[in-house]
Amino acid sequence: MQNFKIVSKCDECDDGQVSDRHPIDPSSQEVDCRECGGAGYHAHHETFDSKVDAWADYPDAMDIIPL
Repeated sequence: MQNFKIVSKCDECDDGQVSDRHPIDPSSQEVDCRECGGAGYHAHHETFDSKVDAWADYPDAMDIIPL
């Protein structure tokens, strides 16, 4: 068993930025996403038998990094 860092795109934003109001509002601004802290992705650690197994569980991951 090996530990891996699973990096997945944030579902709540586009590259870490979200509008603080309705986008059509002229006073709206782009601010950091509250879900990912403006990073645009989430990362967590998990244990798998192999990197192939990790990709099987997370096929939409941006990256899977052995630790």
